[in-house]
Amino acid sequence: FILDAINAPALSEVVKIQSDHVRIQNSELKNGPSTGILVSSQTSVEGSFNEFINLKVHSIGLLVQPFCCINGIYINGQNNLVERSEFYNIQDHRGDSSAAINIYNGWTFAAHNNIIRFNITRAGQIGTDTRGISVAAGNNTIVHNNLVYDNKDRGIDVNSTTDGTKVYNNTIYGNGGAGVWCGSTNTNAVFRNNISYNNGFTNNETFGGPCPGLVTSHNLLTNPLFVDSANGDFHLRTGSLAIDTGANLSAEGIIQDLDGVVRPQGCCYDIGAFEFGGTIIPPSTKFSIGNRVRVSDPAGVNVRSTPDGTILSPPQATGALGTIIGGPTSANGFNWWNINYDTGADGWSVEDYLTNQAGC
Repeated sequence: FILDAINAPALSEVVKIQSDHVRIQNSELKNGPSTGILVSSQTSVEGSFNEFINLKVHSIGLLVQPFCCINGIYINGQNNLVERSEFYNIQDHRGDSSAAINIYNGWTFAAHNNIIRFNITRAGQIGTDTRGISVAAGNNTIVHNNLVYDNKDRGIDVNSTTDGTKVYNNTIYGNGGAGVWCGSTNTNAVFRNNISYNNGFTNNETFGGPCPGLVTSHNLLTNPLFVDSANGDFHLRTGSLAIDTGANLSAEGIIQDLDGVVRPQGCCYDIGAFEFGGTIIPPSTKFSIGNRVRVSDPAGVNVRSTPDGTILSPPQATGALGTIIGGPTSANGFNWWNINYDTGADGWSVEDYLTNQAGC
């Protein structure tokens, strides 16, 4: 669906969530005066365990406004997921460290354990200092397989007070400030397998930072030989120094790239958001939201918490019926659909083991 806040009053968000276990998926949110999505937390439960999947959030903060905090999504809670979404044309006009994706503490509870993966952020060059991804609070945030480019200020900014932030396999290009930066008040961040190239050089900041305990390895800061960066194609060309030179991060759950291609395709992991080679699975048109489906495989089908994620047991048996409520999402070489099964576990299943069951 489309949520258009063009006629909303000043200071309004397109969506405000002060609850838990909410999913917004397959939607477009636009023309927000202040923020696209605000996830607000005043208790340990509010603003937590929410999911934002396959969204387009754009044209936020278009008016020159005298107040702060223009963000594509602003997360104050814990254990939230932002996945396979695109954020663009996010305009901050006052210089308040806004971002396409911004994580910051709520009223009293820290924004721990959030996951930012498989997104594209390009806030644009209008305004003052909008960043691509800002991790400004909380512990154990993981930011992986994102494409972060054409943002006014830093690409990925770990700032304020955080601990244990992990930044893996991102491609950061053409941002006004440092590619990836970790400030002195943060601790124990890890930056691995990132491409950071052609970003700004302000206050002697380029990549890394002064935060205690920072670990950086297997990052590429020289020309990665993109296919066509001028036109937004950041896949790797033959001969790129990013090919087969990354660290194996399978133990961290990094097993595919931004396109859903399985890692690795060669001997080793590639650096950046895109693995060289492999087959890109096109978006499926087999089902639509609301379709009734039946498990067709004699062995049944696994149900997972996320596409290619943790298996929820027991599996759904052959003949089981359910309703499509989300998808498709490509992961690990398969197309996945989120299914509300009539009985048993609900979650993501591979479409190969399902058939359309009209009228049931």
